[in-house]
Amino acid sequence: MTTSGMVPAIDIRVDGARLPLDARTDIESVIVVDDLNALSMFVLVLYNWDQERLRVTWSDSSLFALGAEVQIALGSADAPEKVITGEVTSLEPAFGPDRPPMLTVRGYDLRHRLARGRKTRTFSQVKESAIVRTVARGAGLRAEVSDSGPVFDYVLQHDQTDLEFLRARADLIGYEVYARDKVLYFRPPQHTRPASATLHIGQDLTEFTPRLRSLNQVDEVTVRGWDMRNKSEIVGTADGGRAAAAMGGGSLGPRRSKRAFGAAGTTQVDVPVESKAQADDMALGLFDAMALSFVQGEAACPGRPGLRAGTVVGVEGAGETFSGAYYLTCVTHTVVPGEGYRTYMNMRRNSA
Repeated sequence: MTTSGMVPAIDIRVDGARLPLDARTDIESVIVVDDLNALSMFVLVLYNWDQERLRVTWSDSSLFALGAEVQIALGSADAPEKVITGEVTSLEPAFGPDRPPMLTVRGYDLRHRLARGRKTRTFSQVKESAIVRTVARGAGLRAEVSDSGPVFDYVLQHDQTDLEFLRARADLIGYEVYARDKVLYFRPPQHTRPASATLHIGQDLTEFTPRLRSLNQVDEVTVRGWDMRNKSEIVGTADGGRAAAAMGGGSLGPRRSKRAFGAAGTTQVDVPVESKAQADDMALGLFDAMALSFVQGEAACPGRPGLRAGTVVGVEGAGETFSGAYYLTCVTHTVVPGEGYRTYMNMRRNSA
């Protein structure tokens, strides 16, 4: 583990080549945001001035050309761990009277390719997995898809970016859409997997602020649609009996809320469904996503490059209610040479 007072190895490669020594020397700070719900991002801030030649340096260099692939690894000098692969999307120089010229190099993971341009098109007689693979292929990505089941007669992408379209499809069934390297993942949250690390308050974690909230917790989710062919209603339901297992052995948020405040439900009527099986799958995905927001929190620790969004960590030392497994939805790594390396986490769990 890297402590906040130590400077970790920063291994930055642009189009496969390690950052030149003079560029490494000019780094002021590095930020990497690994996010499931938004584009993951890197931010490199460099001194942008050659004092001997009295001219700007990196903003006029071809090193950080738009579209250049950037890989950032952090950690120990002998084995730094890769925390992001992205592409340069913007250059932001800054000039002012109180400090030397600076350059911010910003880029995003390869999901950003899916956010370019809006499309209207249809998909017929396809499964969700085939739709995702088609969209990913158009952006030069390979898709890893958890098969969600049915064949759809007709799916419309209407004036949406590919990313908006896939996120809307994912939201219908409680799935996630994110990218690692050149692979696009379309899958359910992985919050029932074993913890990849255990973090102890006061030893590993310097900050931990969880919040238990019951307002959006209901004990039943219903999805209603209409079968045009058979002129009949389609109804799918999900409750705690089919939901993902409680994290940490506690009670699911919907169950605890029902005991405290009585039964409550919610109904979705604005989603297209073609069968009861599909409606049941949608209801279950929506139920699990809702339950996973029961406890949300933030935490901070000395730099740990092995912590990634989409994985589970165990938290110890927070008492019976708030100790246990948490699903990481966003992990931010910040490095300032000479000052240290910190990792910040956003996390969720479905029980307490």
